Amino acid sequence: MEGANQIDILKMDIEKSEEIVLRSCGDWIGKIEMLLVEFHGERGLAWARRSFEGILRQSASVGQTSVFVKG
Repeated sequence: MEGANQIDILKMDIEKSEEIVLRSCGDWIGKIEMLLVEFHGERGLAWARRSFEGILRQSASVGQTSVFVKG
């Protein structure tokens, strides 16, 4: 992510480690236009909704994949 000004789409499916990676996303989360994350449990999704507030908003869920978009 270093050096990138913008990331159009980032898909993350890392088998229950999404929350661990996203907890250290402060330097790059604002560069993402669309984030697709396969959370494994409601806890990670609830955390993401709270943590991304004002940066990304959840726009849809397709199966286990949650879609967040800028704004």
